[in-house]
Amino acid sequence: MNLNDLIAVFSYVMASSFIESLAFLLFLLFLSFCLPPKYLRDEFVSRGTSITLCVIGLIMLYSRNTFGISISLFGGMLVLVTVLVTFLSAKIRLMRQALIWLSDRLIVFLYILIPLSILSLLVIIVRNII
Repeated sequence: MNLNDLIAVFSYVMASSFIESLAFLLFLLFLSFCLPPKYLRDEFVSRGTSITLCVIGLIMLYSRNTFGISISLFGGMLVLVTVLVTFLSAKIRLMRQALIWLSDRLIVFLYILIPLSILSLLVIIVRNII
């Protein structure tokens, strides 16, 4: 595999991750518009962070499914854990502050990942046009 192939593969992975992240963010925004304000909109940072961390963590666990858990049981666990952690993030002040602190610290990655994602999209566009 030469350098051009590596750049192409990296660009496709970065672009698909960027689009996936945008889709998840749009899903969270859609939920905040559909649900009453006290459920998600008033505490969007802490509850959105808790939902995101639960979903990402449980997807990582599912991808390393060494326990033989079925997809329906795993989906139920995903919903149960996400709802529980989201509910607790509003009730426990320390947990809410920790989630807000974590989301503030993780914003730094956007300064790296957004330009890389846009550059990756440009590389994909150029490769597919030429």
